[in-house]
Amino acid sequence: MSERRDKLVGVLMGGWSQEREISLKSGQAVLRALENLGYQCVAIDVAPNIGEQLRQHPLDVVYIALHGRYGEDGVIQSLLEIQQIPYTSSSVLTSALAMDKYLSKELVRAQGLKTPDYCIFNRDLDNLEDFINNFSGTFPLMIKPSREGSSYG
Repeated sequence: MSERRDKLVGVLMGGWSQEREISLKSGQAVLRALENLGYQCVAIDVAPNIGEQLRQHPLDVVYIALHGRYGEDGVIQSLLEIQQIPYTSSSVLTSALAMDKYLSKELVRAQGLKTPDYCIFNRDLDNLEDFINNFSGTFPLMIKPSREGSSYG
């Protein structure tokens, strides 16, 4: 166990998605927990120059505490794989598919699993009438952005 604690863990947090603030809170909590367990850690507030940020530290592993786009969608995982830095999270493809709620639902349904009905809106709400006709009065009802990590915004 002590061998693992000799490794430098980078905790990626913040980023520039709409979920930046919650990611900073998550990242700080992860950082404190790892340090309390005796791990050497470095907090990295992810910016668009993340490739350069990663090169500044001899990281052995990265803990991804990013939320939303550029953190849960396979983008950061791709960069880490290119730089050959092990990370905590699902693979690039799994992350990308899981982040896209529409594709996830379609894949699950293709396997014969039941999921609640859904309706996809685009920015112009051109299918608002379909929604009103098919889902009006149907509760519980959840509205989520298709490619964000939570319902924030």
